[in-house]
Amino acid sequence: MIIVFLNPHFPSHCHQFCRQLKAVGATRLGNEDEVYDQLLPEIHDSLRAYYRVEVMHDDDALVRDCG
Repeated sequence: MIIVFLNPHFPSHCHQFCRQLKAVGATRLGNEDEVYDQLLPEIHDSLRAYYRVEVMHDDDALVRDCG
């Protein structure tokens, strides 16, 4: 199972859901406009991969990253 989280730092407790998905073996991907180094360490630990886009409203960029 692959789960893509758009904007994984909002709401602030979203990383807890990602951590539970990790515990059951799901692949967790994050996609948003925030710089990776500015995310909480809890978010780093709960995602398998992270993709940054310049604008979250750029549907084409989001689809490319998810591909």
